Amino acid sequence: MHLFLMDEESFFCYNTLISKRNTQIHMSQKKFKIGIVGKYTNPHKIKAIMKMLECAESLGFECHIAVESTEEIQQYIIDLAARYKKCHLYAYNLAQEKMILKNIDVIVYPDQWNRSLAQAAQKMGIVPIVEEGMGFENFDPESESGNGFVYENEGFWSAVSALLRASENFKFSYDWRNIRKNIQAMS
Repeated sequence: MHLFLMDEESFFCYNTLISKRNTQIHMSQKKFKIGIVGKYTNPHKIKAIMKMLECAESLGFECHIAVESTEEIQQYIIDLAARYKKCHLYAYNLAQEKMILKNIDVIVYPDQWNRSLAQAAQKMGIVPIVEEGMGFENFDPESESGNGFVYENEGFWSAVSALLRASENFKFSYDWRNIRKNIQAMS
């Protein structure tokens, strides 16, 4: 049996490397959680959001949904949740909004967004996925700038792309901390 002895500095460096590796492993294994909360009235926008949900389903993301909308949209969400095990539906009210915020990494803002909900999400560092023109800037990991993931108005492929960009950045703890810091600086 060989005994490997380290001096104090080497021991510290070794523990630091192991800690960083474990953090990276933890972030890559953490489940990506999406929140869709609010009132939806624009049928084009809700279709983009529904395509985003279908993409989330196929990628195994967890979704938390509390939406007020038309009966047709409500039924579509109920049907989607019935076949998607990681989709959690809630009644649309203030208490549910707060509970959902505690359980998500990103929030998809509706066409009629609630300012107090947005402010609470910003304080908690929840990353927004939003339509262009809502006052958010696309996150750029190279320059470490931006405060959300923005998609083109009424473009469902663009909405799906924003979701995928968010999920990819989520895997990198350094980038995710930067975007959360940028969001919290807004509030």
